[in-house]
Amino acid sequence: MPRVDTAFTDDFRSAKLHLRWIAPGEDPASFTSPDAEGLLLSGGGNGDAAPLLATRIRDEAWTGCASVRPRDGATARFELRIDASHWYGVETDGHTVHAVARIGPLRQELGSAACGHGDGGASAAGPVQLVIVSSAALKAGLPGKNYGPDEVSLGFQQEGQLTVLERFDYRAGEPA
Repeated sequence: MPRVDTAFTDDFRSAKLHLRWIAPGEDPASFTSPDAEGLLLSGGGNGDAAPLLATRIRDEAWTGCASVRPRDGATARFELRIDASHWYGVETDGHTVHAVARIGPLRQELGSAACGHGDGGASAAGPVQLVIVSSAALKAGLPGKNYGPDEVSLGFQQEGQLTVLERFDYRAGEPA
């Protein structure tokens, strides 16, 4: 069976979102609008929760990048999500990037770094590229070890340099 290419890049310049984009429990058009720089997410989503624009990942190994520019003191998060109470993510206010885990009622910061543009984090002049990578675990394929692509890295890219804030086994939630 031929391999299907599931890779995509979306600059959000179209008047309507591609059908790959979903929002649990609501229409993505209710909180998104075209913007000169791509897509503006606004509003509170369902109730007090922040809006969630999502897509389903069909591959075992993948790299996801999201260029974000939080406005007016807002925070943007790019996450690998099972449900609202179980996710790993990378979030930024435009000055600092945080790797965060939520497992049930517990929310833990895993690491952070300044993401400034040449001034140590004092300027949010440009977008911040948040990055999540899912890859084969280092021990995958060894006798008695898992075969899943469960090593997840959370970080950001700036000036061509990837900064990994945390790397761990996704199923166990343990550092890799």
